[in-house]
Amino acid sequence: MVIRFNLHLIHFITIFLIIACKSKKKLSSNNTEVYRSNLKTVAEILSTDEKNIQKNELYRFISEWYGTPYSYASCSKAGVDCSCFTNMLYQRIYNINLPRSSKEIYEKCHKIKKNELKEGDLVFFNTNGKGVSHVGIYLKDGKFVHASTKKGVIISRLDEDYYQKTYCGACKKE
Repeated sequence: MVIRFNLHLIHFITIFLIIACKSKKKLSSNNTEVYRSNLKTVAEILSTDEKNIQKNELYRFISEWYGTPYSYASCSKAGVDCSCFTNMLYQRIYNINLPRSSKEIYEKCHKIKKNELKEGDLVFFNTNGKGVSHVGIYLKDGKFVHASTKKGVIISRLDEDYYQKTYCGACKKE
C-alpha cells in the first residue's frame, strides 16, 4: 500500500513538474510577444520607429512596463502605482533614488515651469483635490508616462483636459 502510494506521489510530482516547465516557457514566449507589441505601441505614440525605442534605455524601460495594471501601494509587474513606477524608472535609468510618495517627491525637488520641461523631468497632478497625488515622467512633445489608476502604465498628453485641470507643477531631473 505504501509503495503504491509513493509511486502515485512520484507520478503526480513528475506530471506537475512537466506541466510547470511547459507553462513557464509559454509565459516567457508570451512576455516576448507583449514586449514587442508594446515596443510598437510606444513607437507609434512617440512618433518614432521601433529601432529608436530599442536604442533608448528610457523608452525600452517604458515598453517593458507599458500596460502593467495600476495597483495602489504595489510595486511589481502584477500591479504598480505611480510613485513606485517613477521610482523604479529613476533608479534604473538615472541611478537616482526618490522618496516613495508623489507628494514627498514634489516637496523635495527643484521646481521648473511647464515650458522648461525636458525628457526625464517629473510632472505632478492633484487628482484627489488634496494636493499632489500623482506623478509621471515627461518624455517629449507634451507627452508623459505614468501609472494611471484606470489604464495602468500608459503614455498621456499634458494637453488632455483632465491633465490640464489637475496639473500642479513640474520638477527638474537632478
